[in-house]
Amino acid sequence: MKNKRVEAAKGCRVSQRFSGRTAAHALHLLQSSLVYVNTRMVQSVLRNPDVVARLSPEDYRGLSPLIYLHINPYGRFEVDLDKRIDFEQMAA
Repeated sequence: MKNKRVEAAKGCRVSQRFSGRTAAHALHLLQSSLVYVNTRMVQSVLRNPDVVARLSPEDYRGLSPLIYLHINPYGRFEVDLDKRIDFEQMAA
């Protein structure tokens, strides 16, 4: 009886370890995707000469692809993998 409990506990630990590792990889993928999309949006805004003319050196130092306030972590997300994001339209 004792051996069965040990086997069950070991199986549980392995499952939790796998789950934690998978969650960490998923979070890393999400963060990388977010940085990529943010970088593309900043690049499209900086293509506008009017915007660039208004930026100060302090503004440039504040630019970062790590912004996340525009992300809704608790909500409904509709993903259409057949449609691309129009970054140029977002810059307007």
